[in-house]
Amino acid sequence: MGHVFLQKKAWRAMLMESQQRAELLVKADNRTQELLSENAPLSFDTITLYGRHEFKEVYDQRMDKGDAAWYMDQILCSMLITDYRTKHPNFTISQRGRADRLDRAAGMGYWDQPNFDQFGDAHLKHDEILDAGNWKIFNKLLKALFNTTMVTLFNDYYKQYIILDVVPRPPQQGRR
Repeated sequence: MGHVFLQKKAWRAMLMESQQRAELLVKADNRTQELLSENAPLSFDTITLYGRHEFKEVYDQRMDKGDAAWYMDQILCSMLITDYRTKHPNFTISQRGRADRLDRAAGMGYWDQPNFDQFGDAHLKHDEILDAGNWKIFNKLLKALFNTTMVTLFNDYYKQYIILDVVPRPPQQGRR
């Protein structure tokens, strides 16, 4: 759900009007009734309830990349969205296709893009993004994704993080 940008009220509406909720209400005990109520928070427990209902024993099995359980979250979100859009045809979602991935395996030169419209996914780099030159490149992506206030918060956090020097850095060539 975190990777599909919808307002909380949209997710709540999707859950409240879902086929899964209707099915769960039929056999609900007190705890389940509480999680399904209009006032219940969108919590891990609530989403777990829906996941276990839909995927049965697969939900609690060990998960390996690409196996039957790997895409449960995506399948559940797709089911909720599809079901809701059937009932509310004016509800629109801006969809990105399976475009290129901005991948951590690519060199920083690949990350230095004028815009990021061609990407539908990003697997972010880890420690190397914190190097000053790389952070400048990464900022282009931040500016494409977030408003100015959020970018400023990211940059403030970065500055504090660098001051603390939490991540040990390998010595650079030419430095002692």
